[in-house]
Amino acid sequence: MVSATLLAMPAGDLRDAVLAEADRNPALVVRQRPVCPRCGRGLAAGACPRCGSAARGGDVEPAATVSAWHALHRDARLAAPRALAGAVATVLAALDERGLLTAAARRDVLRHGVGPAQLDAVIEVLRAVGPPGVAAATPAESLLVQLGAAPLRPAERALARRLLTVHAGWLEAGELARIAAAEDCSPEVVRTLLTRLGRLLRPYPGLGDGPSRPAPRPPDLIFEVAGGRVRALVTESEGLALDVDPGYLAAAGRLASVRDGMRDARTVISRVQRRWSMLQRLGDLLGEHHAPALLAGSTAFAPLTQTKAAQRLRVHESTISRAVAHRHARLVSGQLIALRRMFGTNHDARAAVAELCSTVPRPPDRRVVELLAARGIVLSRRAVAKYRLELGLPAR
Repeated sequence: MVSATLLAMPAGDLRDAVLAEADRNPALVVRQRPVCPRCGRGLAAGACPRCGSAARGGDVEPAATVSAWHALHRDARLAAPRALAGAVATVLAALDERGLLTAAARRDVLRHGVGPAQLDAVIEVLRAVGPPGVAAATPAESLLVQLGAAPLRPAERALARRLLTVHAGWLEAGELARIAAAEDCSPEVVRTLLTRLGRLLRPYPGLGDGPSRPAPRPPDLIFEVAGGRVRALVTESEGLALDVDPGYLAAAGRLASVRDGMRDARTVISRVQRRWSMLQRLGDLLGEHHAPALLAGSTAFAPLTQTKAAQRLRVHESTISRAVAHRHARLVSGQLIALRRMFGTNHDARAAVAELCSTVPRPPDRRVVELLAARGIVLSRRAVAKYRLELGLPAR
């Protein structure tokens, strides 16, 4: 297990990898500790010290289901030619939690030694075994890729493509009559096609049950208050314990294969511990930097970019990118969010959009723009729509 790849692995993949290594190497001992399926803390006397949940039968460990996200990782590794194995791992690590490969991520992949032809080949593999729109650069590109695989008649597909490209501005404004006039058809034809597209397409590739893949349970990081300060807990270290079997060397003698097994076991343990150390350092940084917002139960975080975090931790920016990818955090308030939401700027605006879009009935984007302006926050309707999609809310 290479360190960079190990850092980018989802928690479930890490568990599977170390268990497989333990099966291969008898010198490595892996113990799975009972953890709370809700918050990821180790159970004490059969109960969770955080939420008080008692362990009951199957509550000790999560069900052994395979998510679409994990299935993509597994199937892509199996389907890709051996020569593409390294490129597949690099591209999978670069996908964001929506299943997109952004322009910045593509540049990062190319900088890490994956050639343009290799990248195209990997994307072809991912789309062959996973959702059609996976690894698109933007939600718009993902929709167009999904459209190519949708069960539509040629005329419907051509009109749908024009709706998503030529008429995108009118579509966002809800001006169906203008679209119908330009296409020389009735508004009902446009409306019917849009309804069907709403069932066939998703804003993101759809690696879960909604617009974005569901957050894993338990979270990867937990932020909690201790002694008046915010501290971070890496949940993986609560559920796994790795060690070298002390009796292995004595039982098997001093053969070269035994020494190799002991060395390999120590290497795996060292790399897993470095992963946990990196996640802990990142969690401590986020807990300190965002302490005021976390203590207030707010997601209006202070600005922090991944580049700045890398500088403060004295690591490469790609290390932070791998540590953040596909991970989730439970805040002091109990809210579960994608870890990437703790980075960036304009958090006040995002938090305000989240607040307004959570009201019932939910106001349309145009009204949200007006309500934000009354608070002194100036956002375009397109920006509001972007933040709303990040919340997993469809258009009204």
